[in-house]
Amino acid sequence: MVGNDHPLNRLPFTSVHLQPCEIKAFQSALNFLLGEDIQTGRPWIRCIWAQSQEFDEWGPIAKDWDDYGNGGYGEWRARYLYSSEQTFTTFTDPISGLIGRREVWLDIPPPRFVLERLIPPDVACLSWDTPVNQDAWIHRALTGEYIDQNGDRYNPRKPHGGYYVPLELDYPGRISGGMIADHTSHCCDAAKLTDSICYGAYAEPGAEHLAILEAAVYQIKQKKEQRPGIISPEEQAHAIKQAKKGVEGYWDRLTVSLSKIALDALHTHAGMLSEDPTRASWGKYMFTSGHSRSGATIEQINRWRKKHGTDGKGNS
Repeated sequence: MVGNDHPLNRLPFTSVHLQPCEIKAFQSALNFLLGEDIQTGRPWIRCIWAQSQEFDEWGPIAKDWDDYGNGGYGEWRARYLYSSEQTFTTFTDPISGLIGRREVWLDIPPPRFVLERLIPPDVACLSWDTPVNQDAWIHRALTGEYIDQNGDRYNPRKPHGGYYVPLELDYPGRISGGMIADHTSHCCDAAKLTDSICYGAYAEPGAEHLAILEAAVYQIKQKKEQRPGIISPEEQAHAIKQAKKGVEGYWDRLTVSLSKIALDALHTHAGMLSEDPTRASWGKYMFTSGHSRSGATIEQINRWRKKHGTDGKGNS
């Protein structure tokens, strides 16, 4: 454990640091323990530096795409956020040539290593751009924006390479929510007094953390032997995919049902949109033989038929 006077332990965190140690050997051990996704070759569990400014073939390593920042053009924001400062800069719109102001966020993530799990593409892209509920359908129809079940806006670009989320593994004193750090009762109690997150003390990923993960995997396998359930990332991904397919089918059926209701309402009340008074009176029957699109009344039609010797069925 490093001391409290270590630069990575000084609160508040005010700057971004380069990754302080190499973790290739640790990641290789994770890959050996938990495997990789067959589709993409990406590890099911990975370890990253939360303050990383590096890119891989999928984009910034420790950031997420925010489609609604940076004046509407989109920007990458820190996935793990300790603090953020907003500033503004001027820019020239490439289409209109007009000069405007654009918001810029200076994000400070906590200087810690974190563990993340992969959501594979076949699960991540499933129903990605399908509204999740009726409010989302209405919001998208009115604004063109996508909102999730929490009402937060999200990016409609599909993650074709899958995406990573926090592992959310907890182990007393060593891993909290997937974030690797050394915790004591003193630091955690002090954080509780101020109702803040405890980031513990900086720790390098090592053998003890691998042992924690290995023990967690062993416990899951033991439960699997006693009670059928999901034990592997592949089985978990399949279960999530099937569940999302069920949800997607529900919303597809609901969409068809709502469409039928909307069309029936349109047929019923379309006459109100016409200047022809007879259409309003006939409602959804305005296109049947009982209504004249010419605007003539039934009495006028009958007089015309009598004068011209027709019974209205084409017979003289």
